[in-house]
Amino acid sequence: MDEIESVREAAVLLTSELATNAIVNWRSHAEDEIELRAQLLRDRLRVSVIDRALPEAVPNTRNGKHPNPSGIARRVIEAIAQRWGMDSDGPVCMWAEIAV
Repeated sequence: MDEIESVREAAVLLTSELATNAIVNWRSHAEDEIELRAQLLRDRLRVSVIDRALPEAVPNTRNGKHPNPSGIARRVIEAIAQRWGMDSDGPVCMWAEIAV
């Protein structure tokens, strides 16, 4: 498999895992939306899932919803991504980066 195909497959899998985590753990209504974003940085690709929900829908431990992936999703993300995390200084954003 060539390098470009490898990066593409990793980006698709990471995006899928992050989006699934957001849908399963963050969203409480079928009509709620999330934003998917891909950014090509200097030497890496960052894929992000952004939730622009109202404050009462933002995940927190009080309502039992956890923004961080767990179980198999977490293992997949940690195995593929060079770095990953969550930004919450605005809309909640889970992201993962892979080398390009």
